[in-house]
Amino acid sequence: MTGLIARFPAQVHVNPLPAIVFTAFNTRVAPFNDPRVRRAFSLAADRSSFVAMLGGPDLATPTCQILPPGIPGYQPYCPFTTDPGASGAWVGPDLTAARQLVAASGTSGMRVTVWSDDFAPDPTTGAFTVSVLRELGYRATLHIASSEAMGAVNDSRRQIQATDGQWGADYPSASDFFDQFFRCSSFRLADPADTRNGSFFCDPAIDRLMNLADAQQTTNPAQAATTWATVDKAVTFAAPWVPLANLNNVDFLSARVTNYQYNPFFGILLDQLQIRRSL
Repeated sequence: MTGLIARFPAQVHVNPLPAIVFTAFNTRVAPFNDPRVRRAFSLAADRSSFVAMLGGPDLATPTCQILPPGIPGYQPYCPFTTDPGASGAWVGPDLTAARQLVAASGTSGMRVTVWSDDFAPDPTTGAFTVSVLRELGYRATLHIASSEAMGAVNDSRRQIQATDGQWGADYPSASDFFDQFFRCSSFRLADPADTRNGSFFCDPAIDRLMNLADAQQTTNPAQAATTWATVDKAVTFAAPWVPLANLNNVDFLSARVTNYQYNPFFGILLDQLQIRRSL
């Protein structure tokens, strides 16, 4: 991709997508029922290496948080990095601090199976997840399942420990992330058909914040965005999902095409494109 951009800089357009790639943990089974272990994973994850595995910085950028840029309520936030600062940027992994959290949890050496499906980029994410867990001292293995079999993740009786995935917003609202997956009502134990949250994460205090944000959305969108930012920080710190990267969209156009315009939810605005008759 870097070579393509170097050769055709005016024809390649890179735009952020409202999407994240993440590792998800079952918060009701060991070792991930201990939030220290989930936070240790986020601290240990070398997101720059992961971005390279996805194809490089033109295709993805490191992130620590649930909300991607462009969604109201997004404020850069990353407590799981070396030298965390006010910028909210991910700087680098802190494996020493991560291993200290694992040692404190008393779970080092446990067997962990990470489920992944055969739809890219999930196998990449699954392999990366296993490598980080091994660095933390777990006996981690990767289980590749079909997309249909991945439905087992939502069955609490299966006690699947970890999985991977990606999620992109259908519309520009934080509720499309948080109301969908992190409410206490987003799962029913032993009822996969009525479960969207395979992490089985429930925090009543965060639920109340989401209720407030939803109520503010129609009357005071600016205040709702502030509340959603608080929700984002709370869920990110609880780490039922550990976001690893935001995805980018790449368009390569003919040299004859002009007036390129892009919308993160609709893609190229085809009705705005113009074509020169000759170069």
